[in-house]
Amino acid sequence: MPASDQISYNEAAHLLRRAGFGGSKREARALVGLTRSQAVAAVLDFGTATPARPPENPNLSEWQQNLAAQEWWITEMATGKHPLREKMTLFWHGHFATSWDKVDDQKLMNDQNHILRTMGMGDFAEMCKAVSLGPAMLIYLDNETNVAGAEQENFARELMELFTIGVGNFSEDDVIAMAKAWTGHNTKGFVNRDGRWVYDPSYVYNKAEHDGSNKTLWGITRRWNGPDTIDELVHGSQQGLTARYISEKLWKFLATGTPSEAVLKRISNAFIASGMRGKALVKAILLEDDFWDPSARYALVRSPVEYIVALMKVTGWTTEDIPIRWYMEPMGQLLFNPPDVAGWGTNDYWLSTATAWARSRFVTEWQWRIRNTPLLEGVEDRSPADAASYIFSTFNVSQPSAASRAAIEAWVANAHANNRGWSIQPNSFVLGALCPEFQMA
Repeated sequence: MPASDQISYNEAAHLLRRAGFGGSKREARALVGLTRSQAVAAVLDFGTATPARPPENPNLSEWQQNLAAQEWWITEMATGKHPLREKMTLFWHGHFATSWDKVDDQKLMNDQNHILRTMGMGDFAEMCKAVSLGPAMLIYLDNETNVAGAEQENFARELMELFTIGVGNFSEDDVIAMAKAWTGHNTKGFVNRDGRWVYDPSYVYNKAEHDGSNKTLWGITRRWNGPDTIDELVHGSQQGLTARYISEKLWKFLATGTPSEAVLKRISNAFIASGMRGKALVKAILLEDDFWDPSARYALVRSPVEYIVALMKVTGWTTEDIPIRWYMEPMGQLLFNPPDVAGWGTNDYWLSTATAWARSRFVTEWQWRIRNTPLLEGVEDRSPADAASYIFSTFNVSQPSAASRAAIEAWVANAHANNRGWSIQPNSFVLGALCPEFQMA
């Protein structure tokens, strides 16, 4: 195997940041010397065990169950054996955005989360159907009450605009026809149980409430019924548009900015050739030369979830240590609670004064927690240059910029000159956690 085919430590670290939440030095070294194909195969290997799902405790309030699910998922991201699976679950959660604030039933949110985790690398059409017919989505986008003669267009529009072919690729007539196609795909609604009316969120197909007439979608006239439209969007006449839309969105999530037309064509073609399977698309993205280009390293701003998970991996903190909800909400990302049906954006979406202050507040409030711990122990006894290297190594920053290194060295030198050696360890944590490279992936 030619040496040029073997990935370096910096390339391995880059792959682990993008195909997960950042790896340890040991995990990166384990990939060094493999080919790109071998390294990508390694991160794509999820084994055969059935993925876990958020735990449920009916004795807890809805709010408590929502918090417990957030903490469970953050822990899975930080300590689980398959970070890429959790990274993709996070991607699909933002793609099929559904919020507990409206659904108000954490079990339904957990059900959807499990669909994303177990089906996210498989047939996109089957996952899309499972999510669409899941009570969480039926409630969130109001298809629970979509019946013939009183069509509800919310889900119909978003299925095309946000979930499959993208804005500009359908007409208002298509929205109306799509809404009619999805009539009758509802929840059971209020039912009488032992003389008491209760809401049953279970999915039900009410054939009597379905519009069975001919409908025209994308110029095709037939008796469209909800799931049929997804088959057409993913495996039929609209496949090319769906493949491009999903491929570009996932590229921006895993790789870098807008892909070139050549890259987009290659990865979307790989997606189509696989039968529209998520694993094939991820693999195609991770094997692209542009993904591995040095300019792509540290080129994506970590979302708050990615940032918190990366910090947990560095410090060993758990959700018992960190009241994550109170810190993540000001940062702008709360699991199971995306801001709207469009979900969260990527990269510069996370650049704002408010979110920057929220990250800074979190780090500075927790900096003293590392006193009397092994983290950055002895950093105060090192020269400014060695201290900077120690900080970058602790935070798994393999390629710090000259500007970041110079700033940290200057701060350490100033602390020594002013007899503030006692402050170097806790403030080294701040310097590492808030340096640009650690906030990037």
